[in-house]
Order: sequence, then C-alpha cells, then structure tokens
Amino acid sequence: QLKKLILHHAEPMLKQGRLSTLLHWLKAIPEENLQNDPWPNFWFGQCQLAINPFQAREYFCNSFRLFSVAEDRVSSLMAWTGIIDSYVFAWSSFLDVDPWIEKFDDLMVNPPDLPPQIEARVVLGIFKILLWRKPDRSDLPDWSDRLKQMVFLSNDKIFRLFAGGDLLYYHSFLGDFQLAGLILENIAADCDDTDLPPMARIYWLCMQSIYEYLLGDHQACLRTVEQATEIQNQSGVTIFDQRIYAQGLASALCHNDNSSIAHYRAKTKGFDTASILEKSFQNYLHSLFHSHQKDYSAAREHAQLSWQLAEKAGSPFFSAIISLHRARIEFELGAVDQFRDWLEKARSHTFGIESMTFLADLFQAWNDLTNGDETAADHVLSKALKRAARHQYGNFPGWNNEMMQTICARALEQEIEVDYVQSLIRKRDLAPPDAASTPLNWPWPIRIHTLGRFKIEIDGADIPRSRKQENRPWDLLKLLIAAGPKGLKIDQAVEALAPERERKSAYNVYSIALHRLRQRLGEDKSLTTKQGKLHLNRDVCWVDAWNFMELSKSASRKNSSLNNSEHQHAALDKAITLYQGPFGGGHVDDPSLLSYTEQLSRRYILTIIARAKLAEEILDWDKAIEIFERGLERLPVHEPFYRNQMYCYGQIGYTDGVRDTFKRCQDQLERLVETVPTAETKHLFKKLCPS
Repeated sequence: QLKKLILHHAEPMLKQGRLSTLLHWLKAIPEENLQNDPWPNFWFGQCQLAINPFQAREYFCNSFRLFSVAEDRVSSLMAWTGIIDSYVFAWSSFLDVDPWIEKFDDLMVNPPDLPPQIEARVVLGIFKILLWRKPDRSDLPDWSDRLKQMVFLSNDKIFRLFAGGDLLYYHSFLGDFQLAGLILENIAADCDDTDLPPMARIYWLCMQSIYEYLLGDHQACLRTVEQATEIQNQSGVTIFDQRIYAQGLASALCHNDNSSIAHYRAKTKGFDTASILEKSFQNYLHSLFHSHQKDYSAAREHAQLSWQLAEKAGSPFFSAIISLHRARIEFELGAVDQFRDWLEKARSHTFGIESMTFLADLFQAWNDLTNGDETAADHVLSKALKRAARHQYGNFPGWNNEMMQTICARALEQEIEVDYVQSLIRKRDLAPPDAASTPLNWPWPIRIHTLGRFKIEIDGADIPRSRKQENRPWDLLKLLIAAGPKGLKIDQAVEALAPERERKSAYNVYSIALHRLRQRLGEDKSLTTKQGKLHLNRDVCWVDAWNFMELSKSASRKNSSLNNSEHQHAALDKAITLYQGPFGGGHVDDPSLLSYTEQLSRRYILTIIARAKLAEEILDWDKAIEIFERGLERLPVHEPFYRNQMYCYGQIGYTDGVRDTFKRCQDQLERLVETVPTAETKHLFKKLCPS
C-alpha cells in the first residue's frame, strides 16, 4: 500500500519540485521491491537527475531492463527518455550512448501507440541526443519540426521549457534566428512562473543566454545569466552553473567587457568536475581567454586539450567548434599548414550547419586577405557574408574585433553585402581601420562633409538645416575642423565667435554654441574638452577634410608603407575623390578658415601631382591625362595642370589634345579671372604644336 501511495503521488510531487520529500519516501520502499519493480527505479532516477545524473542513469537502466522483460514497450520508452536525460544533464561522454540510439530505432520499427505526454518526452529525447551525438543524421530536422509543433501546442510548461530550450539552442547554432526568436517569444513567459521546478527554469535561461550570445546582444545575455544565477542561489540547483557562467564569460570576451571577463573568469577558473565534456568546455573557455589576451601559445595548449576531450566525449558538434577556434589560433601563430589542417577538419564536421560553414569561410577569407590574395578572399568572403546576411549573424564564438574591422572594410570596399555589413558595424560598434584602409561607405555615427559643401549626416540621414537656425554652432564646428584633429583652443573659439564682446559675454556665446552643437549632433560623445581644448571624437565622427589630408600625406610621404604599391594608388585615388571643392563650399570669411581652405587646396594640388606622377612612371599617359582632368574639375584656373596635361598629350603624339587643352586654358582664365596664359604655358604649347 505504501508503494502504491508513493508511486501515485510521484509525478505531481516531482512537478512541484518536492524532490527531497519524494526521495525520502522512495527510500522507505524495501530493497527487494526495487530489484523487481521498474517504477520505483524510474522515480529514483528522476529524483537523482539534477543531483547525480550518473547515479540516475543506473536507476533508469534498471527500469528499462525490467520494463523490457515485461514487454511493456510504452514504459520502456519512458525509461529510455530518462537514460537520455542522464547523458545530456551529465554532459560528460556520449560515446556509449550509441547502443541506446539503436534500441530506440528498434522500438520504433513498429512504434507503439503512445499517450501524448509520453510521446512528447520520447520526441524530445531522440531530438536532443541526435543533436549532441549524431548531428549528421538525416532525420534530425524531421524530429526538430515534430518537437516544435508539440512545444507550441503544449500546455505543460515544464516540457515547454526543456524542449523549447533545446530547440532554441539548435536553431541558434543553425543560424535561423528568425525561428529561434519565434520560439523565444512563445516560451519565455513560462520561465517567470516561480511555481515551476528551478531546474526547468535554469535550463531554459541557459539556452536563452546562448541565443543572445550568438545574436550578439551582450547586455541581454548578461541579464539572462544573472537571472539564472539568482534562481540557482535561491534553489541550490547548481547542475548548470558552469554552463551559465561560461556564457557570461564568452559574451564578455566577444565584446571586450573587461569587468565581466574578470567576474566570470573567477567563477569558472577553479571549477573541478568529473565530466569529460565539461572539462573540454572549460579548456575551450581558457583558450578563448588567452586568445583575447593574445597569448596564442597558451591558447593553443588549452585548445588541444579541449579538442582531445571533446573527441573522447564523442561530441562531433563541439569538436567542430573547437577545430574552428584552433584554426584561428594557428593562423595567429603563423602556422600555415596547421591552419589549413584544422580548417579542413572543421569543415568535415559542419554537418550542413550554416553558422559553422560561415565561420570556416570567414576564417579562410581572413587568411587569404592577410596573405595578399585579395581575389580569393573576395570570392570566399562573398559566400560567407551572403550566408551571414540571410541569417543576420551578429556574433560568433571567438569574435575578434581586429579581424572583423578588416573583413568589414574589405567587404564595403568591394560592395559585398553592404547593408548587412554596415548594420553589423553599427551593432558591434566596430572602429574603422586606419584612414587608408577605411572605405568611404564605412557607417560612421556622424559624417561631416566640408569639401565643396557643408553637410552633416547622423546614422546615414542628413541633418536638416534651416535659415532660421543660428549659425554659431555651425561656425564653431567649422573652426573645430579647421584646427585639425589635435583640437581647437577654447580661447581661440571664444575670440572667433564673439570678437567684439567682453571676455565673460564672449564665453557665454561660446558655451551656448557648444551646447546647441551637441544637441544638433545628437551624440553625447561627439565633442570632448581636455586641457583647454575642444575636440571632435574621432571614434564617432568622420570628417572628409581630415580623411583627405591623412590619405594624401600617408600616400605621398617618402618611405611610406603604402609606397610603390596598389594601395598607394588607391589611397591617392580615394583622396582625390574626397576633395569635392573648397572648404565649406567656399563660404568662409574667418581668417583661420581661409588659411585652412588654402591649405586644403595646396594639398589637393600635391595629391593630383603625386597620383599623376605614379602613372607617368609606368608610361600610363592616358591615366595621367585623366588625373589632371580631375584636378581641373576642382581647380579650373590652376595653370600648371593644363601644362602637365598638354605635356602628356605630347608624349602620345596627340596634338589635337594639346590644342584643345591650351584653348580651354585660355577660355577658363579669361572667363574666371580675366587673364591670359603665362609665357611658360604659351612656350610649351608652341613647342608641342610648332605648326
């Protein structure tokens, strides 16, 4: 009678989280009854699952054996789900789970009629064990679809949290964030029910944090980790604590969140476990940390141990993740052959999972780009980013800002998935590479155009300007730009904005102009003051004039790393494109602004000459003619450009070109400045066209 009473109340007590009471009752059942009755074994296993999954497995195996002897196929499948849960909860080794997958296949040759609740547990069991042990099995997507329908239709919150968590994990790593988001939206509210068992809630939050980590939402991931930690501390259920802390650490490493790195590193560093896969995961985290610190030798050691343990644990999916990480480490260490080997090993274990294929292609493109094979890099990068854009990837294991800065810059330069790349840069707040490597379509928060015009863009949208607006904030911005990246002395700004006012009154004018400029730029970090100077924050503000000057100087400078290369040509071409005309559109009257306008004009002349000279050195006279023509578009009365163009036409024997250029020189000088060509220009013309 006692046994019947206990077994009758076992399931509701388990759902209420009364594990200790149920376990105490079960221990009152005589030992001889346990040897012959499958149900006490089953409930013993359920009670031990969150405490000791290995011991729970022994009870479930006894239960399965006794049910099988009784030819109770339905109950056998119930016990089978407990065995599978013990493997997943232990997260140790899946190598010896293969016979249990075979037993499932045998039982399902002629599947019994299952009650809906048991059917749901069985579908969940086969789905998650295939995910961890055999992700390449062709029927895994079918089990996923079947489980998804059950989850959406079920009223069992505990089942929804466990099954929904596994589905969330699966679709997140597949890269199907749209479906993963739908699962999250459908189930997340169930986790707020404090009457549910803590283990179910913690398990769901663990999977939710993985989804947010892969999505690239760092703050959401940290909030979820803290919520799970709070439930763990209140309930004493700590079976998932290291996996929870690991997500906090992994996300912090990807986002360079040093305080969170220190916090979660301390929680995971000294953890001791008998679980093989847990040890593998720990070493993977250590490797990620050392990679973040650029200690790649230590990172390699931990990655090697992590991979060996993952292989020993029989988790091909995790082995693939570690292989990709190891490939990146070998790349950083300059081990070319090892990089290729590990990348190929990872590719052989991607199992058609798009996020893994994306990572393999991304690392290959990074390797090609770094080694100067831009054609190969662009081909692979196009494939990788097309896949990433389709799924809107925002993060990946081992995210590296330096790598992604270069990757994104190259993609924008080659116009590969521009919208996605720009959105990724904004989302991850990526800083641009150096001036020469940053494409003009890099999505700066604030873009300030001053050459040939005066226009401000914030997040790609123009700031509307009205005649009713006070001009002083814009005047202050022009003064700040003319002062250059080193900053504008505040005293100089005060004097320039209100030259006829007394000091105190003039400073008030400056303060008001500064306040209104901050409002118009809409970015708190856009303007900073330091040591008596006002600065534009170059992390958020791009200025065409500054970029123009830096590109021109770096490409023209002797012994520059850009010299004698295609990059030097590209930098000068980019500088020429940037110069759309005089500073502020020519509408300036402040002496410092006039001086800066002249400085930019002189730099433009030097840029044109430098670029044309590169063309002349390789006897590309047509290119040189084109360059001087571009120079004349902006400076139509700069006579040396006409002479140089005439000379280039002379080198290819095109006298009509010489005549046309000289005639245009005459016309432009007469029309715009009411003068005639100099004797030097006339002499060159007669020399090239003596007839």
